[in-house]
Parts: sequence; C-alpha cells; structure tokens
Amino acid sequence: MDIGPYRVIRQLGQGGQGTVYLGQDEHGGLAAVKVMNGGIDRAFARELAAARQVDEFCTARVLRADQRAGPG
Repeated sequence: MDIGPYRVIRQLGQGGQGTVYLGQDEHGGLAAVKVMNGGIDRAFARELAAARQVDEFCTARVLRADQRAGPG
C-alpha cells in the first residue's frame, strides 16, 4: 500500500486520532506516516502550522501534510 509518496512497510501504532505507519520513500528514506480518522478540524490545522515552526531537535519534522486527501 502507498500513502502519498511513501510505501507502507508496517503499522507502528493506532490511537484516537488515527493510525501511524512506517513508510519509505523512493530514495529509501524512512518516515512515520499518520493517517487521521475522520476529517481534519481547525484545531489540528493550527497544531500542524505550529509544528512546522518548531526547531527539528525539539519535535519530529513535518515532511508533508495533505489536508484535502480523502481515504484511500
């Protein structure tokens, strides 16, 4: 299964907001890929914008976010 540019290797975890997978891009780079349950609300959109402003040594870097994508 692919999610965006990532080939899913395995599921890492599942919680109330969604499911997290280990994904690999075409160059072999690894990333955690989170698929949200239901829609993305305004609060999450604000959290996403804030996460993009935080230094990488403090939190995981946001590589990509597609808020318009539907289930797949």
